[in-house]
Amino acid sequence: MDFKKQIFINAITAAIFISLAALLFGRPNFSLGILLGGSASCLNFFLLYLKSKAIIKRNNPNIFLVFCNLIFRYLFMALVLWTAAKFSLDAFFAAALGLFMIRIGIYIFALQEKREQWIQQAR
Repeated sequence: MDFKKQIFINAITAAIFISLAALLFGRPNFSLGILLGGSASCLNFFLLYLKSKAIIKRNNPNIFLVFCNLIFRYLFMALVLWTAAKFSLDAFFAAALGLFMIRIGIYIFALQEKREQWIQQAR
């Protein structure tokens, strides 16, 4: 499977798992924040992927457009945090944690790869 798809799957799975755990412990706002931040993290990663591909295809990328894209993504993350803060402090902190879901997905992917290497070495 493509590593990008696997990272998305890992990030979404982690967000859903944490969100369900929060619901089980009676923290619906925390669950909402995790889902909001995780969704924003996945969308941010996808936008970064698309823009990176577009920049690589160009011989002479426009630095201003690259900078505008960066500012747009930061404003998008700020909007997510602001929206979560409107719900509650729990949702705000959970959304901040949710913004790390792609990073968590990358870590899970790396651990899966390492585990497969260990299994191959053990045989």
